[in-house]
Amino acid sequence: MAVVASRASGGLTALRDRKPYATTVRDPNYRIEVAKDDIHIYSRDGHYVSDDPFELFPKIDAREDVGHAFYLGVETARAEIAFRLGKRYTEDEPLAFGVAATKGSADEAHLLTFKKAGTTRTQPPSKTSR
Repeated sequence: MAVVASRASGGLTALRDRKPYATTVRDPNYRIEVAKDDIHIYSRDGHYVSDDPFELFPKIDAREDVGHAFYLGVETARAEIAFRLGKRYTEDEPLAFGVAATKGSADEAHLLTFKKAGTTRTQPPSKTSR
């Protein structure tokens, strides 16, 4: 289901006056959030809501930037995982829940590097004397 939000009026906004989602966004960049009801993706051009990223993707215009389209696909997949599991989701952050969750920054999570070549042992084997 698509919901097109109205554009925000000019002026100062207090915290108590904040409107949700696209009504306060003035730039074309998409934001992704997870709420109790569904996954929300919005920009100044619209606000789209669904529990399925495959329904959201055709509604956003990322044809001109393949890299950005890939990024939005990854982020909407993360949002869906968090939504289905009832967990928190923060855009540009690794999913940080479960026993395998690692701590660290988003920059560290996105590095495409290899570990140093060498042994995986941290200390030499001990010699046991009889």
